[in-house]
Amino acid sequence: MALSPLAVRQRLCFAIAMIARSFFTVALFACTVHVAQAAPLSIVRDGQDTPRTADALAGLPGHATLDLSATTEPLGHAVMALPLDALLSLDKPLKFTASDGFSVNLTPALFQDAARRGARPWIAIEQSPHSWQTRDGQDLGPYALVWSGPGASAIPRERWVDRLVAVVSQPDAADPAMLLPKAGAHHAGAVAFVTNCLPCHRLKGQGDGDKGPDLGKPVNVTRYITRAGFTAIVRNPGSVRSWPAQRMEGFPEEALSRKDLDAIWAYLKALGSSTPLH
Repeated sequence: MALSPLAVRQRLCFAIAMIARSFFTVALFACTVHVAQAAPLSIVRDGQDTPRTADALAGLPGHATLDLSATTEPLGHAVMALPLDALLSLDKPLKFTASDGFSVNLTPALFQDAARRGARPWIAIEQSPHSWQTRDGQDLGPYALVWSGPGASAIPRERWVDRLVAVVSQPDAADPAMLLPKAGAHHAGAVAFVTNCLPCHRLKGQGDGDKGPDLGKPVNVTRYITRAGFTAIVRNPGSVRSWPAQRMEGFPEEALSRKDLDAIWAYLKALGSSTPLH
């Protein structure tokens, strides 16, 4: 029995509605799964861990939308973020840890210097599933330490932390440079090492970074790499050695001056002068 034109239209509309409903259900499920799977950000103050979900962070007063498309951490044109000082005091040393092993300690003096330069720290919050991706498809979320303001471009790459999983207030922590082997006349090199190298490398067991090798043991790096080779690795790691799991990014001169690079080498060399090479 042939259907009337009206019946055909009714069945077609019903089919379209069911298809649309199915797509909506799938999309809603995907978003729900993303929210459920996004681990909360660990905020530790006075030894107490207070995990904050993305929704909880977004609900706190003071959040804003930042254009980070042309920054050191280009996460997008409209990124929701919360001022760091809305979560923790900047008068205490803070340790930022990422899921890939990256770790950096920022002191009150560093925050004060950034403020004088016109840079403000924020915790960026990924709002949609995997919207922060690298060119090779790695997700950089769901949280990140970012900076805004006219001085943001002067903030070193090591102080922008993606894949952020924890921020720990360390009221009793010393200046990280003081935790390293005695610097003496090479204090400037120790400070430059803390800022640029310690987030990924340890030095004689000191530090938390585990993305790269310890540069002080079992043999000091200056005992098996030449000065020229060290410079080449720092500036462009891929020009010296390359392998699939390589993670180090180069430091152009605008990010790490020749003066600071020389100071780091002098500091490491002074520490390694008595290190035996077997």
